[in-house]
Amino acid sequence: MSLEASSPPVPSYDTWPVIAHVETDRYCDYCGYNLNTQVVRRDPDLQLLLVRCPECGRLHPAGELLTSRYIWFRRWALSIAIVWIIILLGLLILLTIMQGALCRMPLEVLSGWDKIMTATGEKWVRQPQLDAELKVQVYFWGGLGSVTLGGLMGLLAVVCCYHLRRSRYYLFFFVWALLIGGVIVGVWRSEEPQLLIWGLPHILRQSLIYLIGAVAAIIWGRAFARWMLTIILPPKIRQVMSFLWLVDGLPPPAIPAAGEKEATSLSSPA
Repeated sequence: MSLEASSPPVPSYDTWPVIAHVETDRYCDYCGYNLNTQVVRRDPDLQLLLVRCPECGRLHPAGELLTSRYIWFRRWALSIAIVWIIILLGLLILLTIMQGALCRMPLEVLSGWDKIMTATGEKWVRQPQLDAELKVQVYFWGGLGSVTLGGLMGLLAVVCCYHLRRSRYYLFFFVWALLIGGVIVGVWRSEEPQLLIWGLPHILRQSLIYLIGAVAAIIWGRAFARWMLTIILPPKIRQVMSFLWLVDGLPPPAIPAAGEKEATSLSSPA
């Protein structure tokens, strides 16, 4: 009797006991597939926790090796994360200042200085301008700018703070739009109190348009980001952004198997 016939069959990976699931981004060392949500099984002979890549079929340890290269990588990752947070805060401040300028813009453009006669003599006062064509241009470009800024802010929020609930986004942008508009109302009241009632509808209009852009980005922002990543990034690099799929309950972007790539290359004309 041969040795092969007498040796017991080796149990397959699918029969090993399930221990847990991968709950963070863990990439295959061979094909780059994101192993997040994959099953972790224990090898009954070696008692090792392993996870199998569904794309290439190779096994990987469920944990990460604490080598010197890994430790230095964690240090660099912390530094990059700090720089990334500073950049996001800078964008938040910049976009907020721009929205404040757009709330102020109709007040400046649609009003002008006129000379009037008073009991004490001539006096220069700011009064509303009645130019209908200028008003249409101000409303169009001001509205376009506010809806664009709101959309950019909403897109940054749903992509960079993807862990928050959707209601938190709505609450944040509602309060943020009121805050920006309130600051402009206070400044305008201190400068031109006689035009406060005239200026309130203009400030409210810009704030509402800004809020509309933010709400649209909250609803469709991540879908737009996934569409752009699908167009711009190749499949393997796209795995780094797989959280944009997983947070909405969608399967992560797949990597074409080696057989599919060879079939595609053979079928393509020379």
